[in-house]
Amino acid sequence: MAAPTATARLDPAGLRLLDGYRALYTFARRPAIALWEIEVTPPGVDGGEAIDTTTMHNDLWRTKFHRSLQELTDGKFTCAYDPAVLDNIVDQINAPDVITVTFRDGSTWAFHGYLRMWEPDALKEGEMPTATATITPTDEDTGHVERGPAVSAVAGT
Repeated sequence: MAAPTATARLDPAGLRLLDGYRALYTFARRPAIALWEIEVTPPGVDGGEAIDTTTMHNDLWRTKFHRSLQELTDGKFTCAYDPAVLDNIVDQINAPDVITVTFRDGSTWAFHGYLRMWEPDALKEGEMPTATATITPTDEDTGHVERGPAVSAVAGT
């Protein structure tokens, strides 16, 4: 195979998000749960660690190969909450669900997953009580069929 050659960067098509405000998490099982997002981190995509393919026949460079599978990484959000929803939170922990992240422009990422962790932050006088929720994508539906995220982009994005 030939040596790599440079590729010129082209101007991207589409529209970029211009402000981190606003993204919302929705649980299909409880779409109106009394949580108010303050800071949202959507799931990412991870291709996994590289496979080392170096052998005693390499002369100068360690070589690697990409993995075949990818996964969605955990997402998180910090929110204000109604203390009356604690029973809903407990019921939502480890419960398979379809979770949607909705962006300001109306684009959505829907995926199978569950609420893995609910961590109330320290309660302090003069500050609004908050909690951090950790969402774990499962990449499979309740029938154990492999499913990646469903992405719905708004026209022009």
